[in-house]
Amino acid sequence: MTVLTTPVGRLVAGSVYNANTTDWQGAPLVTKTGPNAGQPRSEYFFAVAIPKGTEQHWSQTPWGQIIYTAAVGGFPNGEPQRPDFAWKITDGDSQVPNKSGKIPAQKEGYAGHWVIGFSSAYAPGIVNADGTQQIVEPDAIKTGYYVQVAGSCEPNRNPGNPGVYMNHKFVALVGYGEEIHSGPDASTMGFGGQALPPGASATPLAGGFNPQQPNPAGVPAPQQMPAPASSPAQVAPYAQPTAQPQAQYVPPVAPQPAPIAAPAAAAQYAPPAGVVPGAPVAAPVAGNYMTGQPQ
Repeated sequence: MTVLTTPVGRLVAGSVYNANTTDWQGAPLVTKTGPNAGQPRSEYFFAVAIPKGTEQHWSQTPWGQIIYTAAVGGFPNGEPQRPDFAWKITDGDSQVPNKSGKIPAQKEGYAGHWVIGFSSAYAPGIVNADGTQQIVEPDAIKTGYYVQVAGSCEPNRNPGNPGVYMNHKFVALVGYGEEIHSGPDASTMGFGGQALPPGASATPLAGGFNPQQPNPAGVPAPQQMPAPASSPAQVAPYAQPTAQPQAQYVPPVAPQPAPIAAPAAAAQYAPPAGVVPGAPVAAPVAGNYMTGQPQ
């Protein structure tokens, strides 16, 4: 395995955060060899465009020489000379369509560059420009930003389908650039320019959300509803109401308490019949405290 760090380049394809589960044809990615052959797998892929200099081929650059030497060393039978050798490097000025039918020179950020494709089963570590600090903020690196990649180059040692693995380990955020958006452009899909059908309104109805979008070309402006006929006594629109004086606050009258009646005279105590005042009282019969019954 040969370690290499690229010069500063621009991230022009793929993502350093999102993994792919299908290949360029939409087929599920599966492990091809080993004990997990046939099982689904995911892959983190991205491409970095390195500016061209005076060299005629990427192998004439210092970083290119590292890749070329690793490939030749892994294929002693001359497989790197085959036209179908998978170098994982694209000439950004090429007019030859790739497997997806896209011409490299027509892709944003490709022209005038050598484009290196990196892939791995694991997401790369994201660090700052000098690698001294990890960047943990989500989506800190977007397609179109400028980065350096530290990774490795290794020959796949497959004479039937020879090539090299370009694996990433770390991606350093070096600078910001205009973001590259992949996929179709909605502004080129022919939206707008047609009259609304009956019953449709270019603005929300009462109580609806108003996105404040401009009226599409060719769409008639909505008709204003006529104002209801006003009576002679109707106040003019937007007239300020006359302030009315507030009534003075009068506290409520507290209710008066009702007079308290004098207590009735206590009744004179009279002893029961047969009881002589001053006579000794007989002791009570012993009994149960809870029931009062004799034990």
